[in-house]
Amino acid sequence: MVHTFEIRDAMSLRTLIGRGVCFDSRTSLTEDLHPLRRAVLAQWISELYPETVVLDHNGRTSGFAQLAHRRGEPSSQLRFLTPKELLQDPQGTGLIEAALHVAGRRQAQHVLADAEENTEECAFLRREGFSVYARQEIWRSPAPFPRPSADLPGELRPLLPSDAPGVHALYCSLVPALVNQVEGFPRPFRGCKFFEEGKLVGFFHLRGGPRGLWMEPFFHPAARHAARWIAAWLGSLHRTAQEPIYVCVRSYQDWLGSILRDFGFSMFSRRAVLVRRVVVPLPVLEGAPLPAVEKPAAQASTFRAPVRHNGYDSATANHR
Repeated sequence: MVHTFEIRDAMSLRTLIGRGVCFDSRTSLTEDLHPLRRAVLAQWISELYPETVVLDHNGRTSGFAQLAHRRGEPSSQLRFLTPKELLQDPQGTGLIEAALHVAGRRQAQHVLADAEENTEECAFLRREGFSVYARQEIWRSPAPFPRPSADLPGELRPLLPSDAPGVHALYCSLVPALVNQVEGFPRPFRGCKFFEEGKLVGFFHLRGGPRGLWMEPFFHPAARHAARWIAAWLGSLHRTAQEPIYVCVRSYQDWLGSILRDFGFSMFSRRAVLVRRVVVPLPVLEGAPLPAVEKPAAQASTFRAPVRHNGYDSATANHR
């Protein structure tokens, strides 16, 4: 049996946390997951914390899954599943279906997840109906990063709300329509934009946490100095080796990978990004007959025209 998390489940879930699998690489690399703490806080602040579904087998709690979703957003994120043994257990399907039900109740249109390619986790998601819509490489920078040189071409500026139209147009020109449809433009809007010869040729979106910094670059292939500016910006940060920086390069920007390698970045992970659509139930309204717009036309009466014989009509002749 599967049910949504309740406070009484907290003690039984504590022993399962260390045996779980995370399907949200950005969160796991930049933040402390604390799945149990988030499950408890979601009882009061469901807008900000993930919802948790619990698997109860023969009166004993045997697993749980967490789904993160901000109300009003079309995408939700499958974040955590434990224990890992559920990847090969039919009961894992019950947890995934319960998470999809939660997503539908919150009016999410799809559930996202990412997993290392050619692994048990990725195969599990494929069996559960998830489809690969993108692939990504996660690169890790050396820390601390070398200080930037002074003679850099172009210009780097912080992203401002007024930059949204131009940056969004560049985003749509670089990102495939399928990815744009699923993920949409990254929000909240944070990062820097890059100009060459007065033209916007790229930007990078930033998400940070206590465990590290996450960067997603979007650069036009015509940008000649993208890696130098990324390296310069990273070098200007005051971070330690305990605060790594991860650069997520999608398959449609794979040309950036070789450039990052030349600047000292190392490959950290190759992952598939998957999606499963959510069928949202809609209420069926009872049909009501519409009133007639016009009255039906009266049935036409038959009219027999008189027949004339030698100058006399038949009606007059019969009367006579």
